[in-house]
Amino acid sequence: GWVRLRDTNYGVSLNPSTKEFEGWAAGWDDSTTTAVIGWISFNCNNPELPTPRCTNDYKVMTSVSLPPSTSNLRIDTANWDACANSLYPLLAWDYSDGTQKRYQIQIATSSDFITTKICDYTAISSSHQSYPTGCPLNYNTGYNWRLKVWNTDETESTWNGSTFPTLKHAYPSIDFSWAPVKPAVNEVVKFTDNSVVYGGATKSSWLWEFQDGNPASSTVQNPTTTFASTGSKTVKLKVTDSDTFSCDKEKTLNAQSRLPQWKEIKPF
Repeated sequence: GWVRLRDTNYGVSLNPSTKEFEGWAAGWDDSTTTAVIGWISFNCNNPELPTPRCTNDYKVMTSVSLPPSTSNLRIDTANWDACANSLYPLLAWDYSDGTQKRYQIQIATSSDFITTKICDYTAISSSHQSYPTGCPLNYNTGYNWRLKVWNTDETESTWNGSTFPTLKHAYPSIDFSWAPVKPAVNEVVKFTDNSVVYGGATKSSWLWEFQDGNPASSTVQNPTTTFASTGSKTVKLKVTDSDTFSCDKEKTLNAQSRLPQWKEIKPF
């Protein structure tokens, strides 16, 4: 006869965390009507066993670790601060089978990872499932990347690969100035947008916010406002370009008390 370890409605599997086999095998003759061995339990904890499950705590175990695996290789846009480091993507993945001990990442311009490999981050000791690459990449370009991981038993996975595009161009670099530099209370202050956009894009919108300002906000490129009280005032500018890339920046100015007024009079 024969012993089958897996079929459509039963089978034996290995639990990577306990290194114990679980499930059932079966042994029948070729007619499938006569049992050669019958059902074979690989673990006393198989849930299908009746209560009490077994008289002896038996199990089939192994000291060999299954290779870990990764999935869902992607660019993690949720944690990607494009305004701070717009060209460098945050590569991310999902890990399974125990605990990740270290990993290796390679980036190339084609899928062979031999002649076109431009970065190789080898054996990074970390359980984190993301990496902010600092590889010298070009804008508006597609790249290949692949990942290998090791578990705590130093068993390594196979390579798992994916692709990603870099941004069309850099995000706006925000800067602005104002005059007078030390405005007095209720003095008109003119703000000038000095931001730079890239990749042939143009500036499409502005959003200014003025703490304690009158007006408190503006959507023109170079607005004016006044401040009703002395002290530090936060000014924030957000610029969006024609490709909908946007960034913002805050600065602080100090509103001063007005200088005393004087006039010349005739002596008595």
